[in-house]
Amino acid sequence: MRILIVESADQAGEKPVLVFLHGKGEASVYEYALPLVCNHFSPPFQAMLGRLRDVTVVAPQAPNDPSTEWNWRDYVQDLCQYLAEHFPEQEIFATGFSRGGLGVLQLIRMCPQRIGKWAIVDPQRAKDEEEEKKLLSMTSRDAHGWLRYGKGIPQNLPFAEKL
Repeated sequence: MRILIVESADQAGEKPVLVFLHGKGEASVYEYALPLVCNHFSPPFQAMLGRLRDVTVVAPQAPNDPSTEWNWRDYVQDLCQYLAEHFPEQEIFATGFSRGGLGVLQLIRMCPQRIGKWAIVDPQRAKDEEEEKKLLSMTSRDAHGWLRYGKGIPQNLPFAEKL
């Protein structure tokens, strides 16, 4: 897994960290494809333009093997360890869209103490109902997050916003 980190030199070790997990289309097996995580005006792209200040953006790129159906589930443990080693004191925020949104839920489940706040849009459905129930149970009204669905909102989430 390759990781793009965007931060300004001032206060580098003190700023909160924003983890951005990309969707299916930005994965790649090629090292030179890391800039794909900047597509669609994503947080790393916004940070490079200077529009996201006072935050360090961490944008990993999941390898994509076209012969398999990759999932962030395979990488969240390594990502939790990376965040603990490189940003032990900083507050961590997380965001993602589609498959990246599902990845944020998986990341929160793997290291709930590290993720302070999160926001996801239209997360991909989990592999099965059991995983989906476990992941969505973390999205109660008391959670420090925001979940928004377009089409296909799960029926058991009456409080989730629908586009």
